[in-house]
Amino acid sequence: MLARTLQRNVRTVATPLQAAIGQSRQYADDKFKERETAAENQYIHKKQEEQIKALQEQLAKAEKRASELQAQVDGKNAKK
Repeated sequence: MLARTLQRNVRTVATPLQAAIGQSRQYADDKFKERETAAENQYIHKKQEEQIKALQEQLAKAEKRASELQAQVDGKNAKK
């Protein structure tokens, strides 16, 4: 009889404790997910900035080449 009473009392105390542990674990998991998402977003943003910079450099080269070609065309048209 005493053993059953003690088991019930332990269960009664342990159940809210287990729930609290589960909630804190869930809270920790949520915080970890938030940090992970933030790190992923930061990485993606950095990669996109690098891609934009590379595209701007390509565009500058293409514009320079286009102006050189236009100058050649204008030079040939002027000779005619």
